[in-house]
Amino acid sequence: MSPSTSDTGPPRSLVWASADVLADLGQQVQPQPSRRRRAAVAGPAAFVFTWVPTVLVFVATTLTVPAVTDAASAGTVMIWAAQVAALIAVVAAVTTLRSRDVGADAETDPGAARVALRVGLHALVTAGAAGLVLALQGLSAGQVATLAVLLVVVLQVLPTAVVRLLRRRHPVPARPA
Repeated sequence: MSPSTSDTGPPRSLVWASADVLADLGQQVQPQPSRRRRAAVAGPAAFVFTWVPTVLVFVATTLTVPAVTDAASAGTVMIWAAQVAALIAVVAAVTTLRSRDVGADAETDPGAARVALRVGLHALVTAGAAGLVLALQGLSAGQVATLAVLLVVVLQVLPTAVVRLLRRRHPVPARPA
């Protein structure tokens, strides 16, 4: 039997290192994706993660308060959601291309002010995309505002609140300097 294998499990390494050391080595050895690659991933990911909740918000609103969407059909609200998600995806890809490189020293738990700023900026993007799409569909300002607020709450505020609560319950360990 060779020294790198055992009878009961997968091959073992000849050198032992803690999980933190292995993670740091992995970050140093593995090449970081380019901005173009990150933007190519950010756009479609933003579309997928935005479209599904947007459809749910629009369909739920249509079913519960049809006057807000002018009693639009399910197919129509799905198209609206796709348009909103596409605009948000374009913004995500462009901002990824224009962003500075984030290395290993990125904050693992940003402060409340930084989180509020990010949520505010993303809320503006979400409200702007929804406003543009829905206004072009002929909805009134009140209808657009109602749907935009619902989207901001579902796409920005609730996920951020859930993540912050989970981080309080299960804190992320600080990286050694």
